[in-house]
Amino acid sequence: MLIIHLVLAVSYQRRLIKMAARASELPLFPLNVVLFPGVVLPLHIFEPRYRQMIADCQEQTTPFGIVLARPESQPLLEEPYPVGTMAEIRELDRLEDGRYILMAVGVQRFRILSQHREKPYLSALVELYEDALIRTYLDPGAFERGVSHIASRSAIYAADAYRKSER
Repeated sequence: MLIIHLVLAVSYQRRLIKMAARASELPLFPLNVVLFPGVVLPLHIFEPRYRQMIADCQEQTTPFGIVLARPESQPLLEEPYPVGTMAEIRELDRLEDGRYILMAVGVQRFRILSQHREKPYLSALVELYEDALIRTYLDPGAFERGVSHIASRSAIYAADAYRKSER
């Protein structure tokens, strides 16, 4: 299982690098939520247009974008704010009636350059922001090194606090 995750991660990283080099078309999922890079968001996909979007993303092995819908938006004509987060599907269960239960992980922030409504769901030409998180995502050891550093500093501070309390 670990090998499959590593192969998928490398493949996904290559797609991210390609997308970062230029503007790309991305399916959008307007919600009343903000997704941040590195955060997991469980989703229940029940509307036919978004079922189609998830099926398309799976078929083409592409991510989708989660954007905050403006409160004044009309149903079926949602207007998103201009910044969103690219989401990767980590776990996906298709139910018998065609609905999906999935876990999406925020990967990279993007800016919407133009919106399109040719498909049943909203899509947009987007440009990725260069966040520090993408470098961490592309360097699997960066997270572990950061956690290790924080843990060692925490141990030093805890030992100092204990010694001071003994006086």
